[in-house]
Amino acid sequence: MDVIALPVLDEQGTFLELLGVSRDITERKRTALELQQARADAEAANRALLAANRALERLASTDGLTGLWNRRELDERVRREIDRADRYGDDLSLVLYDIDHFKTINDRFGHPAGDRVLVELGRRLRSQLRESDGLGRWGGEEFLVLMPHSSGEEARRLAEKLRRLVAETPVEDVGTVTASFGVAQRRPQEPAEAWFRRVDGALYRAKQAGRNRVELDPEPPAG
Repeated sequence: MDVIALPVLDEQGTFLELLGVSRDITERKRTALELQQARADAEAANRALLAANRALERLASTDGLTGLWNRRELDERVRREIDRADRYGDDLSLVLYDIDHFKTINDRFGHPAGDRVLVELGRRLRSQLRESDGLGRWGGEEFLVLMPHSSGEEARRLAEKLRRLVAETPVEDVGTVTASFGVAQRRPQEPAEAWFRRVDGALYRAKQAGRNRVELDPEPPAG
């Protein structure tokens, strides 16, 4: 009920009676509550939609096993960094690493153990990177580190640190695991395809030289 009441006073200000009116506002209150509930439901639906969109974005950009960037996201991030490097003349480097004898791990310990190796090494190496660096699964047991504002030598030092971290910390139920690393700094105005061929070649040389090592693609000659 909605009640309005006023006192009635005589000329001396003495209270005589109370006059009031009351209205049944049940329907108005019901309508207001329904509107309030509708707004709350709409806000909840909007939050759920935003969360679903974020989840879809994560699914579209991350590898389902390791939670790292997937190949699609890596391609996009590399493109952005190339554009930035071309605009400002910044150094830009890649580190491509591959888990040594990964097929043997799967054959000996089973694919679930192999998956644990991929997840554990991804987590372990990601913790060593800068906020500006990116790490993603390039394919299979290959992973790519994108390093803005980094020379080839700086990337090589990081790769060596990561190599030791992998080799010196056994994986539970599997034991010692090693990885080989290729490193290449992007040359000015170099197309992405040529840059990737160079870092892939450096990784290939690391494997050919005995694995569990880092190879830096040589800088272009002066001039």
